[in-house]
Amino acid sequence: MAHAEKQTYSRAVPAGAKIVTRGRRQCAAWTGRGGRKIVAPLVEGDPTRCLVETAKYYAIFSNGRGGVGRVPGTTDRTSTLQLAVELEQEARARRLGLTVSIRKQAARPLAEHLDDYEAILRARDRTERHVRMTRTYISRILEGCRFVYPADLEAAPVASWLAGRRAARMSASQSNHYLRAAKSLTRWLWRQRRLPDDPLAGLDPVNEATDRRRLRRALPVEELAWLIDCTAQSGRPFRKLSGPDRAILYRTAAYTGLRASELASLTPESFELDGAVPRVHLAAEFSKRRSHDTVPLFDELVGELRTWLAGRSRAMRCWPGNWTERGARMLARDMRAARSRWIRALRDRAERRRRRASAFLVVVDDRGRVFDFHALRGQLGSMLAAAGVHPKKAQRIMRHSDINLTMRLYTHLELADEAEAVSRLPALAGRPRRRGKAL
Repeated sequence: MAHAEKQTYSRAVPAGAKIVTRGRRQCAAWTGRGGRKIVAPLVEGDPTRCLVETAKYYAIFSNGRGGVGRVPGTTDRTSTLQLAVELEQEARARRLGLTVSIRKQAARPLAEHLDDYEAILRARDRTERHVRMTRTYISRILEGCRFVYPADLEAAPVASWLAGRRAARMSASQSNHYLRAAKSLTRWLWRQRRLPDDPLAGLDPVNEATDRRRLRRALPVEELAWLIDCTAQSGRPFRKLSGPDRAILYRTAAYTGLRASELASLTPESFELDGAVPRVHLAAEFSKRRSHDTVPLFDELVGELRTWLAGRSRAMRCWPGNWTERGARMLARDMRAARSRWIRALRDRAERRRRRASAFLVVVDDRGRVFDFHALRGQLGSMLAAAGVHPKKAQRIMRHSDINLTMRLYTHLELADEAEAVSRLPALAGRPRRRGKAL
């Protein structure tokens, strides 16, 4: 019985619409938003109105009382069909008297439910950091809103608590992390029949674009090269990583786009350097996408990795330790050291003053943009764009599920790059020749 379908409704024929014949029926044809062509049949007996489909699918299901339920879903048919199946199962459960189970679960405190949910996350093979942060976010919301039992869960207190935290300098992005964690718990409670419904289903995340606290940038190639060269010559370790170790780490991050936690998981066995296409393999348990990923390696990087990996244990981590939690601090320290060396490279005092006033290898530039360890991932996107790589190829290399993420967050083109690209546009025409006398 459960299925998903679009509904039809009548609306007035738009002004300027053309009346055409499709088959044996008259229809109204017009251009909608985004230039989409729309053809809708006219209502029989009323040529001023036409029948159009809803943008969303509707979940159709048996309501357990001999009738049919109809609930609006989404624009995706698959997810709406899943909703219809779940609603039908819920109706069947109510008919079978499973509300008794919900009442039993309601008597248990939320702390016990949270323990069960944490066990489920671990069983789903989530990373330790994901499990820890999810529990932390949920616990803070439960404590801040004074939720003790499942029946206490309400949307209004959660929305109010998050709004208060944002007023106290929490970023929109962080607020959404809290909300997603809380909603994942209430959705699980509902699906496990521990709640009659999902009390947080109607809460929407805030717009992060209006509150970007950390704007990242890419470095010019010559600055990044100077940083890596200076780090390779550094004799000062960071969390047991030597200067050469950090230099090859930065270079690998910039050429592969791997995240800090993904880089920390690599062993010499992860690298396939002698094949037709040199590559690095990332195990599914360490990939953000939870799938086995393969990333091609740049030729120059292959030679450096082969030399650096020589003699290392095949099973030992390439970059061991807990540096991932201090990656931004590590990179900032190396940037300051490289900048200081760049300034001292000249003896002329006037030139030194000029260099001190420049933005060369500053952690935060005059526009508030930061270069931290995660910005090395954006560095790859910028270098691919500067090399003229097609965005779809860049998306696959950077392992993004959405092309908009590739274009919006990780390609930091400077105005000079944009101006250079515009300069490549062809001239549309020369000056027209005059014929006869000027008018």
